[in-house]
Amino acid sequence: MVKPLEISNLFSFVKRIIAHQKELERLKGEQFNIFSVLRIERSENSTHSTFLAELLNPSGTHLKGDIFLKLFLEIVNCPNHLSVGEAKVITEHYIGERNDIEKSGGRLDILIKDKNNKTITIENKIYAGDQPGQIERYCNYNKGNNKVFYLSLDGKEPSIESKGNLQLGHDFYPISYNNEIKNWLALCLKEAADAPMLRESIKQYIILIRKMTSSPDNQHENELIELIKNNYEAAALVCSTIIKARQSISDAVRHAVLEKLKANLPPGLTAEVGDRIDERYAQIWVWHKAFSNDQLCFGIESFNGTGNYSGNLFMGVFNPGPTSNSYTAEFGEAPKHWYEVEFLKLEGAPINFGNHTLILNIQNSSEFKESLEDQIVVQFIDFIKKREKKLLAHLKGMNKR
Repeated sequence: MVKPLEISNLFSFVKRIIAHQKELERLKGEQFNIFSVLRIERSENSTHSTFLAELLNPSGTHLKGDIFLKLFLEIVNCPNHLSVGEAKVITEHYIGERNDIEKSGGRLDILIKDKNNKTITIENKIYAGDQPGQIERYCNYNKGNNKVFYLSLDGKEPSIESKGNLQLGHDFYPISYNNEIKNWLALCLKEAADAPMLRESIKQYIILIRKMTSSPDNQHENELIELIKNNYEAAALVCSTIIKARQSISDAVRHAVLEKLKANLPPGLTAEVGDRIDERYAQIWVWHKAFSNDQLCFGIESFNGTGNYSGNLFMGVFNPGPTSNSYTAEFGEAPKHWYEVEFLKLEGAPINFGNHTLILNIQNSSEFKESLEDQIVVQFIDFIKKREKKLLAHLKGMNKR
């Protein structure tokens, strides 16, 4: 049985490690990060894919030739898949019109291609959700000569909607910023020792990754590992309840958003929360008072980082049935639950309450929490206003039958 004092002591030691790391960051000037200052740290393509691709490119401005690419191929265990000497690296590479039936087409975040048409595809997923059939489409590109890597913060698998029946470790390979990318960049940093500007840019990016993944530097990581080993039972108990703690924080945001919505919704509309925060779909519903809330309505999902679209927060028109009706008929599709889906964003990136950095910012800053709530409310009300008359007309027509 774990005693409260054991957990309290564990937290005290962890806080000291965190405080020591922050003090070292301050003394080294590492709290200044150009990516964070310019507020581009959340942009998957224009920041992360572009930066990684430039390092991978043998003809890149780093002037280090193919050494960075070679190191990457060693880290991901395919050193001989392609010829690095004349390899080209392309971002946002168009491979044809997207076809969800044939499982083809789309845009590849990073494509590495050699003179023999051997390719490596990197799908970069930090905050954005998976598209239907996305990994299937990319695995079908240049089939037999293409290796597909699914890059995420923590090495998670793509959704079943994205990978279909493809097998992880056989058809595609998961890699993470927290492991493979961080380890690769550490090797790149050594190679850039004689190039101060390049070296410092890589170092800043490594610091950004540590921030994104809520991970310590090597020294403090080893201290934490020893601390957890010596207090394993207490650490396991904390680990088993951290999801509930995160859900409690995100549910507080949901209820604050609900109250702000009620105060700002157009006349005739009302709102309430949906499923419990510990269920897969934790929504907010908005509907017309003149009609029951089991008909077409507006909604936001999900406030707990799970559910559709890899848990990214989105808004849309919800069809409870799902049944075919005058509204859904306009889209010419088989009946489904969600229509006109749009992602809610913060600084240009999707909001995901499964992201530890977001939760940490909410918990540590009431100003950040308030700004996040306001952004959600403003975007959702704008979404509603653009569609309110159209939805109301359909509701009136449906209820006359």
